[in-house]
Amino acid sequence: MDVTEAPVMDGAQRCRHCGAINALTFSVCRSCGRPLADEVTTESAPGASLTSCPACGAPNLATAAQCRLCGSSLRAAEVAATSAVPAPPPPTCQEASPVTVPVPAPTVGPIEMPGSGGVDLGPMTLPKCLDRAFAILKRNFGDLLLAATVVHVPMALALALMMWAQYRMNPNLIALITGDTGALGTLWEGVTSGELSQLGPLLVGENTLDVGTYGLVMIGNMLFYGVLWLTYPWLWGVAAVLTMQTHLGRKPDPREAWRATRRNYWQLVAVGMVYGAAYMAGSSCLWIGLAFIMPLLVYLVPVVMFEERGAVDALPRVFRLIGRDYGRIVWWYLVSYAVVVGVQAGLEPAVDVLCRAIFGLILPEGSALASVLATSLRPLAAIVYVPLLMVFRTLMYFDARARQEAFDLQVRVPSAEGA
Repeated sequence: MDVTEAPVMDGAQRCRHCGAINALTFSVCRSCGRPLADEVTTESAPGASLTSCPACGAPNLATAAQCRLCGSSLRAAEVAATSAVPAPPPPTCQEASPVTVPVPAPTVGPIEMPGSGGVDLGPMTLPKCLDRAFAILKRNFGDLLLAATVVHVPMALALALMMWAQYRMNPNLIALITGDTGALGTLWEGVTSGELSQLGPLLVGENTLDVGTYGLVMIGNMLFYGVLWLTYPWLWGVAAVLTMQTHLGRKPDPREAWRATRRNYWQLVAVGMVYGAAYMAGSSCLWIGLAFIMPLLVYLVPVVMFEERGAVDALPRVFRLIGRDYGRIVWWYLVSYAVVVGVQAGLEPAVDVLCRAIFGLILPEGSALASVLATSLRPLAAIVYVPLLMVFRTLMYFDARARQEAFDLQVRVPSAEGA
């Protein structure tokens, strides 16, 4: 039997092009491939009524649940059509009333940043800056301790070599300088007895100046200042990067801090030369000039580390950051230095007492050398308090940028866009 003569069953349709019978769900003929969108007629389904799909308009049997072409539900359209209530006509232009859409006020609070819960990057007060410096030091204590150890342990060893050589040259004088109880007792006896003429020979004794001892003193001096100049940049850079990461709400990454420091190492060494020249200039003015010259250099390390500038190019940038705020910067510098000196005053005697006790067990009883070595190792206390100074001065840099350049707003805008 020819396919065009086959009877059409309920739920089927005949292609008017080739006569093939297709299911109502087919959108194209399974025989000739021509579209069947317009093929459903009452002839293809005798006695059946048709309905149009509300989605695509294709004709479908009224008893069908889904559109044969697009698959949309026909029952939902039927229910909606029977239960729909005529909507009121839209208001005319004269009847429409203006609608006011409230505009949210700009955010002025702390910025929400990952891992921090909320970080305020705006200008800081001095107490707030100090509080944040202690918090950053506490969070990164282990990494900052390691960076400070790299610097101060070699310095302490070089100082110990230098003071031991000086002790060999002049035992009584070095014992007096280091606070040896025996030398201090001798000084007190000479003063109370009135034999002042004997104090000089008694305390100083005869200088023993030989080539070997003098060479040790010179080597110790060169090692001390060489270590100071070549290792301090590591502490500056690592402390600056860890401070920046924590201050901006990022998770501190010590490896990134060391890599960034290595990348800018020689520029930081050049900064050390600028520091040294400024220190000599300030100390030549009876030390008073330090309070006014050194604050100018507070921002040198952050500018080199975060803005990738050279030591010379960083100087004019520092002056632009200072602006007209020089008085406040000097004040903050002096307060930070006073805080660090207070911490130093508590730590160094503790280190001194501990070292004296250790060397007292190793060296012969009454040996002044124990006092000499203990005094030379007192700078090890700087492992704790110097990183605090570095952290505070890095925060001063971000405070200056927030005041002069609205750095907090620069960070806020991309943060909001990425949210």
